[in-house]
Amino acid sequence: QRQMSIRDRPYTKYIDTNNLRIFALEEVSDLYIRDVALIYDSMFENTQLIDLIKQKRFLNTLKKKNVYQRIVKQTSAKDETPIPSQPLKGPYNKNAVDVIWQLPEEEKAGVANEIVEHLLHTITQMGFYYAFPNEWSWDIKNSPIHLAMQEAIKKGYYDISDYREFTDPLSFAMVTTQEFAYWMIIAEWNYYDFLIEGGHPEFGVHSQSKMIKKLPLAHELYMSTVAKVISPPSKILLDKYLTEKIIGKKKKRFFIF
Repeated sequence: QRQMSIRDRPYTKYIDTNNLRIFALEEVSDLYIRDVALIYDSMFENTQLIDLIKQKRFLNTLKKKNVYQRIVKQTSAKDETPIPSQPLKGPYNKNAVDVIWQLPEEEKAGVANEIVEHLLHTITQMGFYYAFPNEWSWDIKNSPIHLAMQEAIKKGYYDISDYREFTDPLSFAMVTTQEFAYWMIIAEWNYYDFLIEGGHPEFGVHSQSKMIKKLPLAHELYMSTVAKVISPPSKILLDKYLTEKIIGKKKKRFFIF
């Protein structure tokens, strides 16, 4: 481990994996950074549904657009420390969405979902948006992602009432499609109940079989793009945070700089 150059501050650590630069502040533990990278990396297993040409287009897009993920540490549930949006200088300056929090001890139960949700936000709102604009342009009302979301809203499966505070139309479109994409994907993976015990009132479809029946537009979008590029992340890696057990498994070696 070493300090990064002055241009990357306040982020003092990073990992590169599958063309995603993952930055972290100094107080974030190296173990947590490595686990985030491993979980992200496990989404690129070459499963039956993967289309290597589409996957390569996605990965090349991440590199070309300098897409990055940030990790910061929350010291307590009341911590409201401002989050640096980007490194001081350099090419990683705009193509990022949410941060991944290293959560305090009292919120440990939500860590697995914290990692998956915010990685998916980066993958969909940055990677898919640029790699597959015909399908994932959230800022175009008749795009497949927008139409799939509208189907879910009209049928009463997706509640967007929490996002009415976003009065700017573009911001509203981005956040609602971002959250919808996350719900859609974890349901298609059959990970909804795995990650969120007891469910959540915002989204009412929990499994792929229900997605096929209830939200066909979303299922079609998932099959034509998401399933061609990424696969469900390793449950073994996620289980470490769901059960607080250390799972013995040979890990890919990452270098934290």
